Amino acid sequence: MFFYIVFIMDVYSRKIVGFSVADNMRAENNVNALKMAFKVRNTHKFTELIHHSDRGGQYISDEYTQLLVDAKIAISMCNEVYENAHIERVNGTIKNQYLRHWNITNFEQLKKDLKRAVHTYNNNRLHSALDGITPCSFEQYFNELNLDKRPKLPIWTCDESKNINPNQCILQF
Repeated sequence: MFFYIVFIMDVYSRKIVGFSVADNMRAENNVNALKMAFKVRNTHKFTELIHHSDRGGQYISDEYTQLLVDAKIAISMCNEVYENAHIERVNGTIKNQYLRHWNITNFEQLKKDLKRAVHTYNNNRLHSALDGITPCSFEQYFNELNLDKRPKLPIWTCDESKNINPNQCILQF
């Protein structure tokens, strides 16, 4: 049996803010992950936020895109898989460095271990792009800074490197 995992990541802090796992690829699973991200961020309205994903049917569903529109989130979709590199890397890390090594025997265990993997990733995994600290530590650090003092991080696109303003963070899926 196959299972499908959805991750929503804040590219600026590298923190996984939403996730879902299911035995299908229906849009409702992505909707659940997006709603989790809204809950983690404690808001349903955003400014200057970009949602970036591949062009899968679950990302273009009416319910999913309406949630983004209602939250005032700009929608961006890639043409090639390498244009979604940040989330592809998260997928590989969670699956290959965590889940693959744990004795997961059923769906309920997978849900529990996925939650543990995300917690470990957010709270224990050091990121060179974040000057060697964890996503949660980085968020705590930048939340203590004035807006004009927050660091800019390079975001690589298929065309060029761009520095993203921390007030214009990108969620990748």
